[in-house]
Amino acid sequence: SIITSLLYKCTPTDLRFIMHDPKTVELPIYNKLPHMLSPVITDVSELPAVLSWLVDEMEKRYRFLTKYAALDIEAYNTKQIDEISNPYYPKMPYIVCVIDEIAHAMVIFNEEIELSILRLLLLGHTVGIHLIIATQRTDSKIILERIQKFIPTKISRKVRSKIDSEIIFGEKGAEKLDFIWEMIFKDNETAESVRVNNAYGYDEEIESVVKALKVNGAPIYSKELLKTIKYNWS
Repeated sequence: SIITSLLYKCTPTDLRFIMHDPKTVELPIYNKLPHMLSPVITDVSELPAVLSWLVDEMEKRYRFLTKYAALDIEAYNTKQIDEISNPYYPKMPYIVCVIDEIAHAMVIFNEEIELSILRLLLLGHTVGIHLIIATQRTDSKIILERIQKFIPTKISRKVRSKIDSEIIFGEKGAEKLDFIWEMIFKDNETAESVRVNNAYGYDEEIESVVKALKVNGAPIYSKELLKTIKYNWS
């Protein structure tokens, strides 16, 4: 439902997606949407390269901000419209990288991806790069303390035990949720946990949104990203 909500609100000029789905069953429906920077990535071995590309993109964007004396992506885009009007410096779209089941990748490529994730969590928001990280495993070896500390917002459905809840939020409570209808939302800035109704995106609704958006044109994939992950053009 997070992805669907963003698709409702943002055009491909405003927002681009990168999606990683090692289970290959949930996210490929978004393939060929005009918002996509690449096809949905299903090979877990490609995730380190994807995150490395995002770090490079983040650094490039910071150079743009410095060059045009902009404090953040919003200020840069305002300058681009009002002052720059230069086709070589187009509007910066926000980038959301969705990583489903991060546990699989962390087990295999822990050191390779941890630093990239930390840098993106610390610095990416200023230049419009955000991560949505999902996992069904809540053990502390997967959700590393260093990473947890810099995740600005956490959402959880019902977990198995209060220990799992404490790993995620630093407090118990998620183990008492209704399995279907409830979840906990916590903003690290306020340190406040809120129990809210679960927002489902039903398959029929998602399919309808995807079908409607596909008529707006095929995606313009990032050649640099595809080259990084050695995407097979054939």
